[in-house]
Amino acid sequence: MSERTYKLLDGKELILDGDGLWMRHPELGIATMRVESVFGDLLALVDSLQSQLAERDRTIATLEQRMEQSHRDAVDARVKQEAAEDDRDELRKALEEIADSKNDMSGVLCRVTARKALRE
Repeated sequence: MSERTYKLLDGKELILDGDGLWMRHPELGIATMRVESVFGDLLALVDSLQSQLAERDRTIATLEQRMEQSHRDAVDARVKQEAAEDDRDELRKALEEIADSKNDMSGVLCRVTARKALRE
């Protein structure tokens, strides 16, 4: 059986060869064959990875919620903008009608005010 080496996140190396399962400690420079130590380290690594995945999943869920809220906010802002543009267009049309009316003298002040507003 050929030797297979797996580098772990903490810098240690897991070695599987014909003689068994070994753990090489880089700070010590030696490999040990204590199964309890190897499995303990492996279980700690699995636990750490599961915690990291859970945290990543929570972060992704939070970012998705923020993105959905931003999208809803953008849609709401667009709807409000369109409503404001419609109101502006209606007001402009009403002002143009007042400015162009020539019915009687009582509307002179209204016509002057409307013409002034249209120029602004």
